[in-house]
Amino acid sequence: VPTSTSTEIVSSDVPTSAENFRPLESESPPALINSKPWITDEIVNPSYAKFETKLDSFNIQVNTFADSPNESNLIALRNSWIHTYNEWQKVELFDFGPANSISLRRFINIYPANPTTIRENILNKDANLEFSSNETAQGFPAFDYLINGYANTDAEIVTLYASNSDTIAPKRIAYLKKI
Repeated sequence: VPTSTSTEIVSSDVPTSAENFRPLESESPPALINSKPWITDEIVNPSYAKFETKLDSFNIQVNTFADSPNESNLIALRNSWIHTYNEWQKVELFDFGPANSISLRRFINIYPANPTTIRENILNKDANLEFSSNETAQGFPAFDYLINGYANTDAEIVTLYASNSDTIAPKRIAYLKKI
């Protein structure tokens, strides 16, 4: 119900034909970005900067866990992983320009992870993650497997990275750092 303070729509304010609209769907992302540089300056670049900050913190947590694998550091690593992964979700849609030309998404978020390939790569320190056959053995989904699905309990997961009697433990740590 209109009140005395409401604003009425004047018919001249309403577009009368489709030619008054310029649909964004018809523009490719690079064309849109080039025609509207503020999108890059105010949305894309700040979003990638926030992701980079989270990624830097995540790398610190990876190294902390690698240096001292224990349940507390595992939990901190998981928290950092989820925050960084969430930040990635905010920039993944910008898969054009430099991100597309270096296939950033291919290295960060191809799912589902392939546990068999991950285990093979752990044993092969020379595994080349640039090969397309390794796309599902790296990035956030692979990390998810390594810190959440590699064993049944936190204690078991930590043991896989900390065991002095397990000759593969150092290789697991090296792979965490590699991916």
